[in-house]
Amino acid sequence: MWSEIIGHTQTIAMLRTVLLSGKIPHAMLFSGPQGIGKMTVARAVATNLLKSPIDSHPDFTLVALEGNSIKIDQIRNLQRQSSHAPHGAAWQVCILENAERMTREAANSFLKLLEEPPAYMVFILVASTNAPLLPTIVSRCRLFRFLPLPHGVLADALAAKGFVREQADLCARLGEGRLQRAIAFLQAGGLARRDQVITLVEALPTVDMQTLWDVAVDLTKLEAGEAEAWRRFLLFVFRDLLVCCVSRSQNHLLLNIDQAARLDVAAGKWDAEKLQAALIAVCKAERALAANANSRLTYEALLIQLRELAQRNSKILIE
Repeated sequence: MWSEIIGHTQTIAMLRTVLLSGKIPHAMLFSGPQGIGKMTVARAVATNLLKSPIDSHPDFTLVALEGNSIKIDQIRNLQRQSSHAPHGAAWQVCILENAERMTREAANSFLKLLEEPPAYMVFILVASTNAPLLPTIVSRCRLFRFLPLPHGVLADALAAKGFVREQADLCARLGEGRLQRAIAFLQAGGLARRDQVITLVEALPTVDMQTLWDVAVDLTKLEAGEAEAWRRFLLFVFRDLLVCCVSRSQNHLLLNIDQAARLDVAAGKWDAEKLQAALIAVCKAERALAANANSRLTYEALLIQLRELAQRNSKILIE
């Protein structure tokens, strides 16, 4: 069970100490970036507490998203279920996946359950960020933080799963310490979006406006996760161009290391100041989209700015 988990050594050691002590918190909060293994660890803890597999265990409950959120009816069902004593185990265990996505009504209802939890109830909240959670919920949880996996650990784990070492290294770099993301990149076509981004950036010095309009429209049609991946790849490509521009002998620092030759050629058409401006533009667009800005207008403005930077011969000042 524990041996199947990759990384997070210190966090797992703390959890195992807690479990061995028998002093189990009624609520634990597993917080960290999406896709780094929090749910795997949560399931391991639940299995340990219930002393058997949890998939069909009567004393295990998984509360997952319905649509884009966890709704109050789900929490009301949880309240009803938690009012009954365990069927055969010492505990009832509930994992709330994407707990930060509880609606306000659901969060307030869950808080009431946390304020006076049944003695046999253990809640494991899994969240990518604490910020949306009610502070009163967070204060009632034992917090366990999960950090991205180091590049070497992730690459070794992927190679151990049978992936070609060079591909494992590449996708570990692009995966930002997230096992699930890295594995997704290793699947057939997993880097197609990345390749599209590199092709677009190469074309920026000569691209026509109609092509930019078409790209912007296509981006608005992507699912949220796909659009986010496109923006992350865009950020990675400009970051790599800056590495090439500053020091052409430091290719080992590239994220897109398999495309070093193409990136080196593309970097010759930029200078460091313009690449810094491009990175700032991508980050500003990311913040605007996170604040619910109009996606088509945001993408159009970003692409136009990147085209202007690529076609500008003189250096510019960064505010």
